[in-house]
Order: sequence, then structure tokens, then C-alpha cells
Amino acid sequence: MRHKNEAEHTVQGLHEAIISETLFYKVQDILNGKERIENKVHSPDMLPLCGFLKCSKCSRTLCGSTSKGLKGYSSACSCCYKAEEVNTVFTDQLAGYEVKDKLTTLSSTVITDIYYKQFGNQTDNHLNERLSKARELLLCGELDGSDYKEIKAETESKREVLESQLAELIGNKKAIERIEPLLDRSMDKLTRLNALYSQSGTSEKRELIGSMYPQKFTFEELQH
Repeated sequence: MRHKNEAEHTVQGLHEAIISETLFYKVQDILNGKERIENKVHSPDMLPLCGFLKCSKCSRTLCGSTSKGLKGYSSACSCCYKAEEVNTVFTDQLAGYEVKDKLTTLSSTVITDIYYKQFGNQTDNHLNERLSKARELLLCGELDGSDYKEIKAETESKREVLESQLAELIGNKKAIERIEPLLDRSMDKLTRLNALYSQSGTSEKRELIGSMYPQKFTFEELQH
């Protein structure tokens, strides 16, 4: 922080941190609206898509309905879909995301190669290019000093975030050195995604849906 006429700068603290730097920056992203907080929605077993579906007419979120014993998804504008029909269409869509067995080896090789090539270089490349471009514009007179300082401050702030994330990765050698077993388990699940979904409980189903669909969708979008 700034003190009298001294320039503002970051210093390494001497006390033990209460939370990690990564968690701190994650909270800042949430407060600044850069990251979404998942809302917990109670959902009966036959209605795992509650909270994810929206009405194609009024754009309101569809809620679960069990009127007259008929389970379905409905909205305040009287739009309603049978739960069995919607759930069947969704599981059919999941089948399209499954990775074919013959492609798992190739996919794993490509992902592993990209992971190790990018590791260690993820912090500086893009940020340094942006800062270098800003310096060029400053020297050419196309960028004034205040704008350059703003770009530099933003760049250095982003670098601090990335460096803290990188430091945690380096500290956790197992996470770095043993990506292959994790990738193998992931690929195994992706080859039978539909079956895993059908065999899971409601909370597990909702976790999967939320990881694949960050934005709400309509039943019509699922069909097409």
C-alpha cells in the first residue's frame, strides 16, 4: 500500500497466511462479478434439471411441478413439460458427448503434450506482449503516460495472480507429475458418460449438469 510519497508496491508478509493467495483472488473475482456462484436448488429425484431449464417464452426459470401426480417442469406463464420427456431428451444429448474408445489414447496424448508444454510458460507470455505493445505506443506518442501506467498496473496485477497459482502448482508436485492417471480416469468416465449419469443420484447428476452447462437453457435448445 502507499505510504506518504512512496510509490505503491506489494511486499511479502512475514506472518502465516490465513488463506491461500489463489483463494483470495478467487473471492475477488466473485466480488467483482467475474465468477459465478452456484445457487443450490432443492430438486426431487425425477426433476434433476430444476434450476437449469428456462422458459422459452418468458425466460423465467422452470420449477418442478407435481400437480395431480404428474411430475414436470413448469413456469409462471403456464409453460409446462413432462419430466420424463425432458429427462429422456437430456440423456440422449449426453450420449453425443461421449468419447469413442478408439479416440481416448489420441486425446490423452494431445492433452498431456499441451499440458507439459504450457506449464511454466503460462504466466508471462501474453502479459509481456501486451506490456511491450503499450511501451511502443507510449514511445510513438499514441498513448499518454496515465494510460500506460494503468495498463502496466493491470498487467502486474494479473501477473501476481498467475504467479500465485503457479507457485501452488509447483508446491504440489503430485498434481503436476501424475496428470496421466487423472487423465485416464477422466477419459474412462467420458466413454460412458450417459451410463454414469443414469446411475447417479440427484445431487451427482446436478453437479454434472452444472459443470457442462454454465448457462441456463430451454427444452427447445436441448431438442436441437
